[in-house]
Amino acid sequence: MGSPCMVSLSSDVRKKIMYFKILGYIGSFSMVFCIYFIIKKHITLKHSDQYEGSVIGYEARNDNKGTTYSLKIEYKDRNLVSHTFVAPTSSNPPALKVGEKVVVFQHQDGSNPDILVFECLYLSLWVWFCLSILATGCILSPYILRVLYER
Repeated sequence: MGSPCMVSLSSDVRKKIMYFKILGYIGSFSMVFCIYFIIKKHITLKHSDQYEGSVIGYEARNDNKGTTYSLKIEYKDRNLVSHTFVAPTSSNPPALKVGEKVVVFQHQDGSNPDILVFECLYLSLWVWFCLSILATGCILSPYILRVLYER
């Protein structure tokens, strides 16, 4: 005879619990992965030179969702040498207007510069994914508790 505290669960409830555990493991793994890359990017930006740049135009990009616009940025480094680059992200409408200022991070390793604007927040897709997992957990938790504790 089993312990009086042990509750016999139906196979349907066990399957639901298994799915929630898998969702929890995926969420936990993505959070660890996300935090690692955010810290790595933060350290890279911390060791980069910062300059004030400005939006000088747009570069149109076409895909199956339509036309989006990447920001064309110009900035001067510490030697007052002018540099121009196109931001890797794009949006429609453009994230900023021509003439608006941005913070440019010029990396020590010579890789493409980064800009700091809300739409170009580094690793924005991972941040969004992690927040989505957290929101999903908050939404599902009442259901999970009901499944676990209903008699």
